[in-house]
Amino acid sequence: MNLVDYLEHLRAKPERERRMIALSTSGALTLVVFLAWLISFTSSGTLALNSKQTETENLSARTADTAQSVSNLLGAVGSLRTTLEDSAGVRVIETNTSSTLPEAEPEEQTVIPF
Repeated sequence: MNLVDYLEHLRAKPERERRMIALSTSGALTLVVFLAWLISFTSSGTLALNSKQTETENLSARTADTAQSVSNLLGAVGSLRTTLEDSAGVRVIETNTSSTLPEAEPEEQTVIPF
């Protein structure tokens, strides 16, 4: 029996039975895809079973990495704090000016603190 004959055979069945066949087929295909995904996921290392010693080594390595990251973060915050304390604001002093407007009286330089 080829595929066209099989589909004609299914079309001849009552609607309730066709729905059950469709549900069963889709469930079986979903199960096959899920099992393939699960097998590849567990064998890739993400869920691979490790010994207790390996897990302990991984945990201690992650803890050391986290401590180094926190240390670097605190150093950056301290450096930023020192920089902010040293510079009270931004001063822009123009030394060379040009304008298309007629010359006006010279103005005093103004420092705008931020």
